Amino acid sequence: MVVLLFVGVLIWYSGSTAFSLYLQDFLYSVQNNYKSISIFKTICIATFIQSSSCWVGAIVFYTIARTWATKSKLLLSIFAPDNVIASSNDIENAHTTKYFFIAAGILHASGVLVMNLTLALSNIPCVHTIRCLEPLLAGLFVHFTQVSSTPNQSSNGTIVNNTQYWISILVMLFGVALATFRGGQCTSLGFTISLGMITNILMITRNVCIQRISRQYDSLLAQCVVYTISTVVTIFILLTSNIFNFPFKQYVFVLCLIGIFSFIYHSTSIVICSMVTLVAHSLLTIFKRLILIVVAAIYFRSRLNSPMIVGGLIAAFGLILYKVDKETLKNTLYRTRQFSIGVVFILLILCTGALVSRVFNFGSAKNAFSLRSSPMRTNFSLFYWKMSGANENFGDKLSHILLMSIVGPNLSLITAEEQSAYCKTPKLLAIGSIFQFSCENDVIWGSGVLDSATFPSKSYSKIMRTLDIRAVRGPRTRQFLMSTFNISVPEVYGDPALLLPYYLTGYKKASVPTILRLLILHFRDDTRGPSIAGNTPIVTINACLPWDQIINLILQSELVISTSLHGIIAAEAFGVPARVLVSPHVELFKFHDYFEGTQRKLRYANNLSEAIQMGGEIPMKLDLTKLRNAFPMDKFEAKS
Repeated sequence: MVVLLFVGVLIWYSGSTAFSLYLQDFLYSVQNNYKSISIFKTICIATFIQSSSCWVGAIVFYTIARTWATKSKLLLSIFAPDNVIASSNDIENAHTTKYFFIAAGILHASGVLVMNLTLALSNIPCVHTIRCLEPLLAGLFVHFTQVSSTPNQSSNGTIVNNTQYWISILVMLFGVALATFRGGQCTSLGFTISLGMITNILMITRNVCIQRISRQYDSLLAQCVVYTISTVVTIFILLTSNIFNFPFKQYVFVLCLIGIFSFIYHSTSIVICSMVTLVAHSLLTIFKRLILIVVAAIYFRSRLNSPMIVGGLIAAFGLILYKVDKETLKNTLYRTRQFSIGVVFILLILCTGALVSRVFNFGSAKNAFSLRSSPMRTNFSLFYWKMSGANENFGDKLSHILLMSIVGPNLSLITAEEQSAYCKTPKLLAIGSIFQFSCENDVIWGSGVLDSATFPSKSYSKIMRTLDIRAVRGPRTRQFLMSTFNISVPEVYGDPALLLPYYLTGYKKASVPTILRLLILHFRDDTRGPSIAGNTPIVTINACLPWDQIINLILQSELVISTSLHGIIAAEAFGVPARVLVSPHVELFKFHDYFEGTQRKLRYANNLSEAIQMGGEIPMKLDLTKLRNAFPMDKFEAKS
């Protein structure tokens, strides 16, 4: 029995973690690559997959239970106790409980829908930290409403004295607050917390309905009906969201993965819940969420700061204090130690899997969403231009940050400005106007020419014919290269910095901007500009600040005005309105190149007042799939 439980927990943890990771990968992949696909359609599809997997899981295990219950005492005790088995006719005639079935099904579908919306707004660590409050809210609901337990559910281990009860509540609230607030990496904090609490309330109410139903009927049979209703509700939502133009062929692989992981998680959770007590289930859930938080941080290459870690541990301690009285706690210390060893073992497995999975490459020549696992080469380097001194230019540094997110932290770098140093071996050039640093057999992915009028064409004729060009920043760079050097350049446009939101998933635009106007100055404009235009205060920064500080300021802004090209690109990538401010120190060629590559014409402001009056530029029109698929992953894969 213990072995069976441990195996079930391992499958439950693995399925839950994998499902969450692939679900959020799916949400971000569609959200960031298809301007015509609303995120709501994506959420509806994910919700349908979850509800239908619950339904299939319940049907499968109920069928197993009813077929083989008489042959196995274990199955009989787990799935189908004789005193609660009910026929389908009993359910059809139970008018007093049919409304609980309908309510539970609708609540389940609604809860999953809201949770998916929350995942789309924020990151996995934040969302699942807020979900840790579900046991607390359920306990408060029971405490204040005096809802009795089901006849065959023991309340042993759940009775604590009043002082311990309220202390544990404060501890849990403090832990979750510490983990989720500004220092805890949550994005769209207000919406995330609100939607997270709504999800918790919906799920608790669903559980209350299922509890009422389970008093009269077998819980597995009841769940079959509840999840059937939930699936019907999600089908209705799908039809109303007009999902028929969704590119299912492109995402068929990841949709199947989500379905598989969702089925593993939801179906095994049905078994786990029937094998453990209420206290054990809550503790399993809290451990599951903590592990999911850690693994998600590894998978998405986002850092877990100390408030997130400490807050999660405090919330877990508060839950244990909340659920278990002193005597029971003493008696379960030995079992807790054994269980902790198992949890650590599971954590090691999942963390290893998460690390390996980041070697997977998304994309293929056919624009299919595929996965392949390959070891990384360490001898193929990225070049990015680095200023002399301690400061680094924002746009150039983004090349380093993005590539680390794609191929891993062991990325080899070249930043030297001497040709003898950066031309030793072939390298990758990505973000920036850095064609002048290209050498024979280099690979180009999204780079651009600084200025066609001043580019030293004669000295680069031989070099250009050897370049492996996968994508360029825009059509002006492409046209210049083809006409000047008579070389072939693919019609794949886009600055790779546009892909930042997909890989830096911990950064999201603030729902309520705290900065009205943000002025980002090119490093050559460091002495320029007033901080006030008329009566409008403007926060002014230089493009040589640390890259993460600049992104955080952009995300908190209502309008970004910039003489730096990558101030504009980063803002537009994250959905923040932006306007180019012309500068006498910065060439306009690269601005024209970028805007024409996103199917727009450059419209710049001559001064701050004009920039404020013009507001943000119209959204870009560029399918980023081609740019993503053009990434030279083959250069970073170890040769077999």
